[in-house]
Amino acid sequence: MNYQTVNPFDQSVISKYDYLDEKDLPIVLKNAQIAYKNWRKSDFKQRSVLLLQIADLLESQKFKAAELMAIEMGKPLAQGIAEVEKCALCCRHYANYSKSYLEKTPIDVPEGKAWIQYQPLGVIFGIMPWNFPFWQVIRFAIPALAGGNVILLKHAPNVFGCANFIQDIFEQAGTPKHAFQNLIISEELAKTVIESPIVKGVTLTGSVGAGSKVGEITGKQIKPIVLELGGNNPFIVFPDADMDLVLSQAEAKLQNAGQSCIAPKRFLIHKDLSQNFIDKLKYIIDNYSVNDPLSEETKLGPLARLDLAEKLEEQVARTVKNGAVELVKFRREDAKVWPCLLSNVTSDSPAFEEELFGPVFCITEFSTIEEAIDLANKSDFGLGASVFTKNESIQNRLVDELEEGAVFINSIVKSDPLLPFGGIGISGIGRELGEPGIKAFQNVKTVRIA
Repeated sequence: MNYQTVNPFDQSVISKYDYLDEKDLPIVLKNAQIAYKNWRKSDFKQRSVLLLQIADLLESQKFKAAELMAIEMGKPLAQGIAEVEKCALCCRHYANYSKSYLEKTPIDVPEGKAWIQYQPLGVIFGIMPWNFPFWQVIRFAIPALAGGNVILLKHAPNVFGCANFIQDIFEQAGTPKHAFQNLIISEELAKTVIESPIVKGVTLTGSVGAGSKVGEITGKQIKPIVLELGGNNPFIVFPDADMDLVLSQAEAKLQNAGQSCIAPKRFLIHKDLSQNFIDKLKYIIDNYSVNDPLSEETKLGPLARLDLAEKLEEQVARTVKNGAVELVKFRREDAKVWPCLLSNVTSDSPAFEEELFGPVFCITEFSTIEEAIDLANKSDFGLGASVFTKNESIQNRLVDELEEGAVFINSIVKSDPLLPFGGIGISGIGRELGEPGIKAFQNVKTVRIA
């Protein structure tokens, strides 16, 4: 059984990959188990040296990595380079902070001594998506490795080349043998990996459906899990907002062709400035065109797969049928999708209730703070929200009342190695990055000496 990768810009075949045979899986798992027994004994200095070497190699090979992303999933070169640079930043962050994150924590007790200490769990299995093929892997694998765990990776099939590239980087850096293994496996075999008693934890970034299936399996196995399952982020603009800032942040939605879980999806704009915002945003997106992601000048590439573009077209069509107005009409050629602007998007429309993964701007007006909060919270997702206002009272109220994993004021939501990342509701369980990210797959061991 094999998988054929396709260039989303011209639909040409890139490569073919043979899936791992099921009979070979036990040795893969056994090798990971052996690697863990050795790696867990490493000290923080040894781990930090490895992470810094990975960072250096990523930066030295960022142009090759960006070219591969452009070919496999359509990311423009400049954005691919920025992604790899962010990966290097993450490596350096955990090289510098992992020891302090996992230091013993003393507990004041009436008699004797007590403390908490952190110990790795073992083999961690990561199931990762295609939209940020380097960053998604690095942000789970690096803190897990820094904490003494070892990694099994199942990447999205359309970026198998990126997965192999990452494997090569880890090997070149001197990662102990089998401490990071990239598995070219089917979904069926992934289930077997999750069920293996050798695997001690699972992390998945992907769809709600995939997360539900994996969560069901880990629930039966009683294994810890981290899920990041997307978002339908509100982008809330009040009348006193800095319009130039708002527009620059709104335009950032077009990064990666809008294929980001934390990209703004629902633009909630106060009625007093809605028309001004629409006019200026329309001018910006009218100047965008889909071009070859391998060109250095390209700002907008295709969607990552043809079926994704077809799904987005269907979602927009249903939203228009529900009463939305196409101020900039949806346009698609194969996987190439041009920016689209919809107004009059009501809270019962597909574009409001579902996650639209692409360059589609959906405008909904509000009149009061209460209405803005109600609209923002009218979603089963809860990954992050952006709020634009200079009013501290409004800022504080929305930070308190928005049901999201993150609230960013006067900025779009961004992931950062320093900051915990994750959502509530159907956006997921657990946190990546920051201190919680490295502790996600640690045994929090309580010690008491009488």
